[in-house]
Amino acid sequence: MPPTSLTPRTARLSRLLLVGAGVLTGGVFGLAWVVDRFGQREQATPADVLVVLGARVLPGGVPSGALRARTEHAVALYHRGVAPRLVFSGGVGVNPPSEARAMLALATRLGVPAEACVLEEGSHSTDDNARLTAEVLRGLGARRVVVVSDPYHLLRARNCFRLYGWEVATSPALETARDLDTFDRVYWTVREAVALLLRPRVLLARAPTPPAS
Repeated sequence: MPPTSLTPRTARLSRLLLVGAGVLTGGVFGLAWVVDRFGQREQATPADVLVVLGARVLPGGVPSGALRARTEHAVALYHRGVAPRLVFSGGVGVNPPSEARAMLALATRLGVPAEACVLEEGSHSTDDNARLTAEVLRGLGARRVVVVSDPYHLLRARNCFRLYGWEVATSPALETARDLDTFDRVYWTVREAVALLLRPRVLLARAPTPPAS
């Protein structure tokens, strides 16, 4: 006959699995709370450059809602005098043109001179954004930088820039469905927390040591 109760060894294993699942679940939701709180804070201060991270381009070259919101927020910061230059970062995805070029087209329609904008069109991930934009920023001689993206994305974005030697301030584009809709906000924030837990090098990135004066 089959046993009517778990063996002591199986019982211990079951308890360990339950404890592990509880710790993992608590870790995900705890980190999600940190991601959300960090992303909702406006940290923009006067800078040399605004860096705008790309998002999806729709068929026909139409900016997605996230891409439009990020660009419009960066343009508003530019018009407020936060920084005199913008770097648009994002390559070609499913639909052309590049995310950077779609942002440029929108920004110039909103009154930003084309000569104030620089494009980085090779990136296809947040790590690419940071790595390739870091090269652009060095070429521009920038020192103070503000990064613009969706709130849920900003902690990972900042930490990726840290890995390439930059300590950046962040500024959230709040007028997106992913932030205004409660379900979307929870979904994308939890998804981001899981992504960070799977990338401990990014999660634990520390601020770079400032150069000696």
